Amino acid sequence: MGGMTTTLSAVDYKALHGPMTERLAALGRSLSPQQWLAPSLCEGWRVCDVYGHMTYGGVTPMYKVLPILLFKHRGSLNRGSAVESVRYADIYPQRVVMAEFVRSSHHPVGIGKVVKSSELHMDHIVHEMDIRRPLGLASQWNDGDLTAALDAAVRTKTPLIAPAKAARDLRLVATDLDWSHGPESAAEVRGPAENLLLALCGRPAGLADLQGDGVAELKARINR
Repeated sequence: MGGMTTTLSAVDYKALHGPMTERLAALGRSLSPQQWLAPSLCEGWRVCDVYGHMTYGGVTPMYKVLPILLFKHRGSLNRGSAVESVRYADIYPQRVVMAEFVRSSHHPVGIGKVVKSSELHMDHIVHEMDIRRPLGLASQWNDGDLTAALDAAVRTKTPLIAPAKAARDLRLVATDLDWSHGPESAAEVRGPAENLLLALCGRPAGLADLQGDGVAELKARINR
């Protein structure tokens, strides 16, 4: 296989965090009751559940989270995250969830306090698309948001999400940004940056508008 080429660069994720939080907060507060309860791109989650997910880990102290994950959900981070995110969104009204989202974004506790800034950025950018796309709301990215999220995606392997595994040994090329990653001789996946990011993070909707001889392999990986 040929040599690796990439446009990955050093990113100040903390500098991107504030504007991203403000945008997500404004979006959440602007949603109608119908939009708040509408389906998201996350399978089985409503829009409110996505906000519940982004908030729960940042407002719940570790001493409360650990017993829930270890005993109630038998150590399954994915199951625990899914169930507790929905439960949080069911308990609290929209205005409370959004207020706690903002507070936890600036002063997180629990799991939210130990998540890497790069992984948090990627997570929130993807979840913003999970919300906007089904509602037909246009993206409003700040400069650097998508490239930073893609940079994080090809490096991230966690128990909750591992887009780096989906990207392994593929040549990824964004057609609307100056971004690429992977061996030049590898099977190629090219397309809009948003679609690349969604697909790498397990959203089948992201496969639309992707092209290249590596698309079938990427599809197989995210459908496993």
